[in-house]
Amino acid sequence: MRDVLVTGLGCWTALGADPDEVFEALCRGGSGVDGPGPFPGRGPVAAIPGGPHLSSTLAERVVRQALGGLDPAGVALVGATTSGDMVRGEVEYERVLRGEPPGPEFLWAQLCDRPTEIVARVVGLTGPRTSLSTACSSGAAAVGIAAEWVASGRVEAAVAFGTDALCQMTVHGFGSLGAVSPDRCRPFDAGRTGLSLGEGAGALLLESAESAARRGARVLARFGGYGNATDAHHMTAPHPEGRGALDAVRQAGTARVGWVCAHGTATPLNDAMESGVVAAVLPEAAVSSIKGAIGHTLGAAGAIELVATVQAVQQGRVPPNTGCLEPEWPLDLVSEARHVPLDAALSVNFAFGGHNAAVRIERADHERIGADGPSRPSDPIQPVQGAVLDWAACVPGGAAGLADDLRAGRSRGTSVDDPARPDAIPAGRWRRMSRLSRLAAVAVLELRERHPDLDWASMPVVHGTAMGEVVPSSAFLDRLFTEGPEHASPMSFQNSVYNATAAHLSLTFDLRGPAETVSSGIATGIMALARGFEWARRAPAVLVVVGDDLNPTTLNAFANTPVPAGEAMVAVLVGPGSDVRIVDGDVAERPVCRGTPLPYERAFVAREGARPEAVLGLSCANGLLAVLAGLPEVLDQDDRFALTALRASP
Repeated sequence: MRDVLVTGLGCWTALGADPDEVFEALCRGGSGVDGPGPFPGRGPVAAIPGGPHLSSTLAERVVRQALGGLDPAGVALVGATTSGDMVRGEVEYERVLRGEPPGPEFLWAQLCDRPTEIVARVVGLTGPRTSLSTACSSGAAAVGIAAEWVASGRVEAAVAFGTDALCQMTVHGFGSLGAVSPDRCRPFDAGRTGLSLGEGAGALLLESAESAARRGARVLARFGGYGNATDAHHMTAPHPEGRGALDAVRQAGTARVGWVCAHGTATPLNDAMESGVVAAVLPEAAVSSIKGAIGHTLGAAGAIELVATVQAVQQGRVPPNTGCLEPEWPLDLVSEARHVPLDAALSVNFAFGGHNAAVRIERADHERIGADGPSRPSDPIQPVQGAVLDWAACVPGGAAGLADDLRAGRSRGTSVDDPARPDAIPAGRWRRMSRLSRLAAVAVLELRERHPDLDWASMPVVHGTAMGEVVPSSAFLDRLFTEGPEHASPMSFQNSVYNATAAHLSLTFDLRGPAETVSSGIATGIMALARGFEWARRAPAVLVVVGDDLNPTTLNAFANTPVPAGEAMVAVLVGPGSDVRIVDGDVAERPVCRGTPLPYERAFVAREGARPEAVLGLSCANGLLAVLAGLPEVLDQDDRFALTALRASP
């Protein structure tokens, strides 16, 4: 594995419009959080004139900052968000509730891959890309994936960003949970009363030492490690003893860490758990949270906080824990900006569903890498590859005979029957699950029964979905817009996050390993498979779960497309090997489906055999199903991004 260097930063928050402005304001103890109100915080979106794509606009600006003068051609992109451009999507949703026909923004605006796709197209990033949405740990996890791509030799450079603009669903969703403070938030304070919501974006350019040396790039820091683990405890509350958080921190590494950029949401349970974790593994480290200064920026938080972490390590200066007046725990909470030599610092983030991420940043030995620094040739870039061990599926007509029908092009319809509750899943747990997570649980249960000897508790889980939890999201917005914010449903809100299916699987089956929710439009199935193969370099078995379900919202969104939407849920066990090979490739064929400009207009293409959308309807799992059916060459396209899967053996 190669060294990974940080060579560029981008940041836009309520405190400023570039990394230096934001960090200086943080160190002065400034705060952009205004206190109570429906949209607290002087969000940066107000300073951006025009344009409906708020999260995407923020993402574009910070990605350009991070790239600096680097040619974007060939640079990879990993984007993170919790709500995409939902600000625009809510406008379209209200129109539909009034009886107007759905426009193209009705569904597309809230898809979590939208900022990534827009940024790639506008900025000209042509390397591999994917989108990640693991709630409030999304930004940190995106940096972890981008760093892995560089370290493994898949790419020479990658930009990771996190972005979120405030929308009604976010504001009233957290309000329904009773989690928002009536005043400015006070992380780690004895009198804390909840979080303050914020908005913004952050980006990091990660580069191999060889690439940085070739162009004489300025080195800001070194990527030190990444940890990812799941609590398997509760949808919204952290494990009291920080089980998953401790695992993530230990994976990232604690060597020489002098400062912890804490998650620090100022909520009672989270701050208590986090204080215990830090006291257990880094009792001497300085600690501060920047959320008292910029608010909780959700999917952007991890990326923004890593920008601050890089600057702290580079400058030997850490910002204060803004808002804390009376510390509750005997931690070294920074009350004023402090100059301290830092060999390394740790940034941590915790999310709905018990998904935890930690990233360690180290001080760079050389500000610039030239002839006197690392300059060995790049390792050969290898395609992602692995073996499919077993699979199960909930698809129209059932899994039996599916491979034959896919090869022959025999239509099966587009919808899956609602599953009956298996005896192995308690009724109380089943009631709390969304329909999408129930479909996933049925497929995963089949694999667990066939492979009881696998180490399921620590198995990595890659969850892929293009549309996310549309049913709970629609239920939440229906009540919000028809009955008012005071009737917003906390149950619908906690199930509306993209990673809810992965979270329910962890709770149902006690899955405590790394978990990621990825999304790449119609190419999601192949992307999730590729990501599973990447995890299989370090694990004997990886669970890949991919699917979307149908509902009135989805059907409205696809009303004008020539190919009907379909639903499917596929669970796959993958391991190391060379049975299937994933490579990035150009696409000669044109998409066969035109109409409403959604990501789903780019249909599946098989070089040989029938197209799965003719059998099952258009679904993000189509490409994955074609691979499992044994089609010799499979291609999925999402905008200009293509992945090709080649089956190397019959």
